[in-house]
Amino acid sequence: PPPPEPSPSPDVIEETPVPATEEEQAPVATEPPAPAEPEAAPEADQGGAAGQEPATEETPAPAAAGDGQDQKPAPQTENPLENLRMTMIRLLSSLLGEIQKVRPNLDAYNLFGIDLVLAGAIDFLGTEKKLSQEEKSTILRETIEVMGTRADIARSFADKYEDYLGEPKYLSMVQVGRSSMEALLAGADLAGEEMMAAFTLWNRPQPTTQTAPGTITVLFTDMVGSTDFTQSRGDHAAQDILRRHNSIVRSALAEFVGREIKHTGDGIMASFASAANGVEAAISIQRACEAHNARNPDLPLHLRIGLNSGEPIQEGDDLFGTTVQLSARVCAKAAANEILCTNVVRELSAGKDLTFDSKGIQELKGFKDPVPLYAVRWALPVETSTSGPVPAGGGDADPDSASVKGPETTRTSTKASAPKARKEGKTRPRAAARPSEPPEAPKA
Repeated sequence: PPPPEPSPSPDVIEETPVPATEEEQAPVATEPPAPAEPEAAPEADQGGAAGQEPATEETPAPAAAGDGQDQKPAPQTENPLENLRMTMIRLLSSLLGEIQKVRPNLDAYNLFGIDLVLAGAIDFLGTEKKLSQEEKSTILRETIEVMGTRADIARSFADKYEDYLGEPKYLSMVQVGRSSMEALLAGADLAGEEMMAAFTLWNRPQPTTQTAPGTITVLFTDMVGSTDFTQSRGDHAAQDILRRHNSIVRSALAEFVGREIKHTGDGIMASFASAANGVEAAISIQRACEAHNARNPDLPLHLRIGLNSGEPIQEGDDLFGTTVQLSARVCAKAAANEILCTNVVRELSAGKDLTFDSKGIQELKGFKDPVPLYAVRWALPVETSTSGPVPAGGGDADPDSASVKGPETTRTSTKASAPKARKEGKTRPRAAARPSEPPEAPKA
C-alpha cells in the first residue's frame, strides 16, 4: 500500500503543472480570436487590459481617419464658391487680355467699366447658381481686388453694385458681362470682338442727338421661326436662344439710349427719342446676331426688325396708336436678318452715316394707303463692297401683307458723315488710385 500511494501523487503533480502551463500559454490561445474582437475594443479599453491596448491604439487610427473623412464635406461646401470665384477670375483675365491689347494702361474710367462688366457677370452667375446676395457680393469683391483695387473701394462697389444694373448709361457694360458669363458657363469661347466693341463705345464721347418735339421712334424685333425651333429642338433650347435674343437687344438699347416697352414673347418692343439711335440700335442687334450665329451654328438666331416714327399715345409704361401699329406691320413685312423702316425714320436720320435701300411702296394690312419702306444696310463694310442691295436672307414676306407696288430698288443714302476717330490720350497707369464714385464719361 505505501508504494502505490506515492505513484498517484506524482501523476497529480504532473497534471497540475500542465494546466498551469496552459494558463501561461493563454495569451497564445487568445491570439486567434484577437482579430475577431475589434468590436470589443471599447470594452477592452474599459477593462484596461495591457495586452489589448495596442488593439485599442489601432482602433483610434481608423477613427481619426473617419474624422478626416467627416471633415472633407466641409471644404466641399466651400469648393463651389471657390470654383465660381475662379470662373469670375477667368472671365476677368480674358477681358484684361483683350483690352490691354489696345490700352496697356487703364485709367479710372475704364477700370470702372471693367467693374460694371464683372457686376453683370456675377449677376448672371448668381441667378444661374442661386447664390445669396452675400455670396455674390463676396465673389465680386474678391475678383475686383485681384486687379489691385483697394479693399475698401472693392467692398463699396460690391455692396451696391445692383444700383448700377438699372442705369441706362451703364447697362451696355453690364450686358457684356452677362453675355460673357453666359458663354463661359456654356463652354463657348468668349467673344473678344464684343468686349472690344463695348469698350470702344464706352470711351466714345456721347453725341448730342436731335429729334422732333413729341416724336418717338418705335422698334420691334421678332424671332424668325421660333415656333418651329421650339418643336424641333425643345423648350430648353428655345429658352436658351430667347435669353440670347434678350441679352443682345437689351445691350443695344442700353448702348443707344433706348427704352424697353415690353416683351412680346418672340421679340421686344422698344422706343427711342432719336430716330438715328433706333436705326443704329437695329444695326447693332443684327450684327450681334450674326456674330452669335458664327460662334453657335447649332443655335441660330435670326431676327426681323421694323421701325417707325411718330407721336404714339402713352399710357403708363406702354405705347399705343397708329405709330405703334405701323411699326409692328413693318416688322412683320421684313425678311429674316432684315431691318425695314418707314420714310419718316429715314428722313429723321439725315446727317448720319446710314444707308437705306428703297423696297418700294407696299400695302400693309390694316392701312388704307400704301407705305414706302426702306431696308437699312447693316452689313459690315467688308461685306458691302459689291454693288446693289445685300440679300436679307432666308425669310418669307408676311402673308398678310400685299405685294410690292413697283420694282423700286434704287439705293438711297443720307448724308455720310463718318465719325472722326477719337484721339487717344494718355491714360493713367494701372496703379493709379481709383475714385470711390463712378468717374465721368469722356465728353465730346
